Parts: sequence; C-alpha cells; structure tokens
Amino acid sequence: MLALGFFLWISYSTGTFFAGKKTEINAEKSDKNITKESGTESAVKEQKIQKIIEGNIVGAVFLKEENKIVYYSNQNFIKIDPNGQNRESVGAHPFQKVEKISWSSSREKALVKDGDQYLVFDLNKEEIIPFSVPTDSIGWGSLNGQLLYEYYDQGKNRRILDSSFDLSGKPWEEITDLPYGKATLLAHPLKNEVYVFPDPKENVSGEVFRVDVSAKKKDKFLSYYKGMDFLFSPSGKKMLESYAKKDGRMSLGVIDSATGNFTDLNFPTSVKKCVWKNDETEVLCAAILSEGATNLPEDWENRKGSFSDVFWKINIQNGKQTRLLELGTEERTDAEGLFLDKEEKALFFVDRLEGGLFRIDLSEKENEPKE
Repeated sequence: MLALGFFLWISYSTGTFFAGKKTEINAEKSDKNITKESGTESAVKEQKIQKIIEGNIVGAVFLKEENKIVYYSNQNFIKIDPNGQNRESVGAHPFQKVEKISWSSSREKALVKDGDQYLVFDLNKEEIIPFSVPTDSIGWGSLNGQLLYEYYDQGKNRRILDSSFDLSGKPWEEITDLPYGKATLLAHPLKNEVYVFPDPKENVSGEVFRVDVSAKKKDKFLSYYKGMDFLFSPSGKKMLESYAKKDGRMSLGVIDSATGNFTDLNFPTSVKKCVWKNDETEVLCAAILSEGATNLPEDWENRKGSFSDVFWKINIQNGKQTRLLELGTEERTDAEGLFLDKEEKALFFVDRLEGGLFRIDLSEKENEPKE
C-alpha cells in the first residue's frame, strides 16, 4: 500500500497517469513562474491561483444575489468581495471550537457545530439560538428554515428522524425510524427528501435510505460501499458519489437520483473536494494525493496523514479530464468546501494545510494534458 500510495502521488501530481491513460507532459521547468511556449520566447505564466484571505476560515459560501462571499473567522461572520477586498463584519460571536458550519438555503442562518453543541446563528438578527435536543446528526432540510435531526429515545431504544422549523428543535414532528446512529443527512435541493447514509469519517457500514419527509416514508436507495459520500447536482437529478474501491483507492461516480444507475468516473477523490457546474455536465475536483500508506476516506476525513491536491475539470458525459492549473503553477494545498462564483469564472476553496481561502481563476484556455 505504501508503494502504491507513493506511485499515485507522483503520477497524479505530474499528470503522467490518469484514468488509466498515459499522457505526455513536458515537466521540464527552470522556475515556478516561467514556461517555454512553442514558437515563442519564455514568458511569465499568469497567476491563476492565489490566497485571497489568510487565517482559519470556516463555512465559506458564495452569496449570488449580493455577489459576495460570507465565512466565519476570528469570532466574526465576514462578507468580502470575490477578490478578497472590502471586508465587512456582519455578526460576531465568541464560539469556543467551531468544527463545521452549514447554511440554510436562504443563506440567512448558519448551523454551527461548536465542540459538542449545535447552535443556529441568525445573520439578520445577530441572534444565537442553542439547539436544545441532544443529537449526533443534524442538517438543514430542503424547505427554508427546516432542520432535520436524529433523536435517540433511550426508553424505547429507537433512533428517530425528527423535523422542526423552530430553531431550538421544539416543537418537532416525527418522520421515521433511523437504521443506525451518527448518520449523515443529505437533503435534496428541490424536493422535501433526505438521504441517510453512514458518516464516512466512521468505520461503519449501512445501506443508503431515501426518506420522503412529507409522506414520512423511507425506502432503500443503495447498498453499502465503504466510505461512500454524496453531492447533489443543482437540480437534484444527479448525485456525485465517492467511495473506496477494494484496493483502497478512492473513486468518483455519477448516480441518477431517480433510478440509482451508476457510472464510474475513475477519479481519486472525495465529493467534499468537488463542486458541480450549473449545467450539470461537468464537475471541478481536487484529486486526493497522499505521500504514504493511508486508509481512505477515514484518514483524510480525520486529518491523519499528509495530503495535497491537483485540480481537474471532469466532463461526466464523456469522462474527459482537463487540468485547471499548468504544471509548476500549483500551490501545495489540501482543499475542501469548493464553490464557484455566480458566473463560474472563479473557483474558491478552503485550505486544510495552512488555512486561508484560495481562488482559482477559470478560463477557456485551460491546460489540457495531451492524449
């Protein structure tokens, strides 16, 4: 496994091996910012990737109506322009240990995991509402302001999926029984549905269930694969899936959310390192590269090991894979939380290695490996 991990790291990072195809890329370079162009003099490469914000960044998302980015850092919720300028604090709270932030569909409320506690922060009111129900699983539903969460009834030994529009969790509505604890709850972007599957951080197996929240009906959607995780397309018609193959490598695939039909993309990463384009024909992803033996996806999820990125555009219709950055222009990063601006001219992500928010400028003249 150690030799395989090192081979994959060298191969994907240089672009010499991908999706079973060998490519020919001239890796000769004398300086990070200098390249040899065919028929031209050496020229300085355009800097397509740059860190626009320093520090510990959590929960960064794009606000399309305002053309702004909002995130949490240094006890403040901050809005900035897409170029990193014009910072403005739009709310403050001294959370103790922010681990994760997710946003309501309106982007007006943030669900904050602060240590072992969940709280909701209302940006408009600058109000903190503690979520008073003990739970291991919680997330926003498809309806604005709806929270879906696991409730464990110790007396009856039942794990129950509840729904509440009161941000404190009371009153609530019981939806259905849950098959296991610490489940991931993934809401459909347009339907009042939620998909239930094992947390990829945990070494737990279990089937994937689809729950019709309105009808309070649960049915099996997929059988279990190790490390499986999902990312809906904007319309919800497709799902990007990542999972671990039998040889330990991660791979991406595309699922038809209506039928469950699956197409393997043979790309080594987690959906947490990907973003859909609006037309749903392409995804932008950072390949997970590891420098040693790893147990994926748990080690990456739990920040065990040394990881880095190579960014690619993947056409899900024909499988074509195109590098976003030329060799020699990359930064060493470990990306998560990828998102695009409104016009899809820039890709943003948070770096897990040294913190900060990065921006990659997208253009039509992307560096495509030779077939």
